[in-house]
Amino acid sequence: MIRLFILFVALLAWALDNTAQDFDDYQLLKSQGTIPSDFLLLSTEKFEVEKKEISKDEKRATRKSKEEFLLGSNYMVDRLLTSGRVLFNDPVSEYLNQILDKILESHPEHKGKIRVYAVKSSSVNAFATNNGIILVNLGLIAQLETEAQLAYILSHELIHYFNNHVMNVYLENEQIDRGKGSYQGSSLSEKIISSSNYSKEIESEADIEGFELFQKTQYSIESLGGVFDVLHYAYLPFDDIEFDKSFFETKHLVFPEDYLLEEVSPFSPFEEEDDSRSSHPSTYKRKLLLEKKLSDIGIKDGSNYIVSEERFEIIRKISRYELSNLYFNNEEYELAIYNSYMLLKNNPESKYLKKNICKALYSLVKYSNNNDFYQVHTRYKKTEGSSQQLYHLFEKMSRRDRNATALRYVWEVKNEYPGDEDLERIANDLITELAENHYEEGFFLERYPEVKASELEQNEKDELQLPVEEEKELSKYDKIRAQRKEDIAQIENSEFIRLAFVDLFEDDYDFKTSLNDAFAKAKEKVNLDNETRYRNRERKERQEEKEYRNRIKHGYQLGVDKTVVMSPFFMKLDLRKGEKVNYEQSETALLRFYDKIKWTANSLDLDLDILTISGLDSVQTERFNDIAFLSNWVDTRFSQIDQGIINMESNKLNELKEKYGTKYFCWTGVMNFRKSNSSQMYNLCLSLFMLPVPYVIYSMVKPNYKTYYYYIAFDMETGEPAMTIFNQFPQGDAQDYINTNIYDSLYQLKTKRRKED
Repeated sequence: MIRLFILFVALLAWALDNTAQDFDDYQLLKSQGTIPSDFLLLSTEKFEVEKKEISKDEKRATRKSKEEFLLGSNYMVDRLLTSGRVLFNDPVSEYLNQILDKILESHPEHKGKIRVYAVKSSSVNAFATNNGIILVNLGLIAQLETEAQLAYILSHELIHYFNNHVMNVYLENEQIDRGKGSYQGSSLSEKIISSSNYSKEIESEADIEGFELFQKTQYSIESLGGVFDVLHYAYLPFDDIEFDKSFFETKHLVFPEDYLLEEVSPFSPFEEEDDSRSSHPSTYKRKLLLEKKLSDIGIKDGSNYIVSEERFEIIRKISRYELSNLYFNNEEYELAIYNSYMLLKNNPESKYLKKNICKALYSLVKYSNNNDFYQVHTRYKKTEGSSQQLYHLFEKMSRRDRNATALRYVWEVKNEYPGDEDLERIANDLITELAENHYEEGFFLERYPEVKASELEQNEKDELQLPVEEEKELSKYDKIRAQRKEDIAQIENSEFIRLAFVDLFEDDYDFKTSLNDAFAKAKEKVNLDNETRYRNRERKERQEEKEYRNRIKHGYQLGVDKTVVMSPFFMKLDLRKGEKVNYEQSETALLRFYDKIKWTANSLDLDLDILTISGLDSVQTERFNDIAFLSNWVDTRFSQIDQGIINMESNKLNELKEKYGTKYFCWTGVMNFRKSNSSQMYNLCLSLFMLPVPYVIYSMVKPNYKTYYYYIAFDMETGEPAMTIFNQFPQGDAQDYINTNIYDSLYQLKTKRRKED
């Protein structure tokens, strides 16, 4: 009985403490438990429910504007909820909801109506929707100092919901845009200023009333002033820790002194800024307003932590760990490195952080070697604080410096974690990059060019005793020794990178073999005569031409028996009055698109599984997380492919390949545009002279459509597209065109190439 009781207590403790994380083997956040209905219901279903709350007594124009807002709002929020970036029932979201419960103790009527979800975004922000959803970015949590600050931000967002601010801003902007009421006759600049002023009024109202709501809790007001410091300095990393260049250095690889700044730029002062055209008051004004409120109230008893200080520290640390991955996905590689560098101070054995640095270094090298370094590099003069040293270091480096430094670091981490497929592939590709882009025979030294100490001492004595006029009488060996000293001095300064791999050449046979083999291939290419290079290029071009002609004639012919289609996409846009989405038509067309894909696959005897969040049951959280991972992976992968960056998610992709029984995961969709008929006036004028009247009438009334269709099949073993189809046709979403494209795509996926092809 006692044993059972102990087991029960242990299980209960484990169930309650789902914030537990091994930060040395950190695992990215995933959603847990039952999927909330917010994620599963279609936007049109939510719209129909909310539309009933609009009073029939309101003016017809107001009712129409509210309906447009509810329809568009639900559609856009759903796009975010199903993007894979919003979490539910995870440790961060649960903690946020616990704080929410503390705030709502004074408003019990709202309990259960408001839901808070954490968002995988590095942006320092939070926002509320009109239907009671509050979204808090991990980037915000990572920057905060106390739980009380987080509670104040939630209080601010609650006021937006209580006072229906989101809809009110939309309705007011509608009045402004149309020049109705007091805005009649306003110029464009006056409308912009009016819109900005109204938004600022709303934000100020949320600040003041949010503070009043916060005061009803047991939280301390002591740290609230720091909230606006967080918002003002949101562009900075979560901390400011001196960057030590020795982090990338070794015994022999030492950066020259001019690679580091003597001092970094100080932080910009917290001053008043122009907010005349901003949707928010400046943080400076907001801080002054709050400080005045605080001074009027005086000291109030309370605590910075009500849920738990320890829990806050863990949740903030989780958020900071997530930032390393988010920065990497955003292609902010130097920020990803610096974020991981700071976190390694407390967790020096974290594989997750070291691997993140490896991926970021490798990606920087690929952009650098493709002469696109400044697409992903922030110039150091635009940065502030200690992180500026890192930006300056990479800016001072040559392309070869970056490549060699990255290879040196990655190789050591790879050796620390043998068997990691991603690290192996990154290291091998960095070797290939170094050989193909920076090969120079004998450049990288395999041994340190040592001079015996006795030789140096004797040489120094001789130099001191040697009269100036007798310099010409130096012996041959004195000259050799002097030259060796000069060589070493030169290597240690301007050509320091030559020493990058000395110890690896001496102690690591695999490294020496891999690099020398790559250099041998590079040397072979360099030594090819022009005629051989021409023949090789011609042979390659003929092979590519043959493959292209075969693909045109027969299609891709992948011979796939089973595939997974990821979250098919369908959007109808009316560009005649701006980029206006036809929400209801888009969702209806999407459901029809699903059905046609399934029907076509069945007719081709192709085993096809559609993964989409709206098609899940509430218990299919594992599938939800698969969709979330793949959505984020493919977004990042497209930019990586352009730079020749290898896939760096081998373990997870192999797991999905086994789970779903196929290595082919596909993304498909349709975008339909309706544009204004710009040739109407031209045709009308032309009809006066030559065009027949029936043609003119037809051209003026005929809708001007353009539709784009895409189908991309990724091979999860390589992380590369195995099939890419893009088609466009000047029609609306005519089913015959779309059906033909669906059939053609799946047919090319299904059929096998004949041997004679």
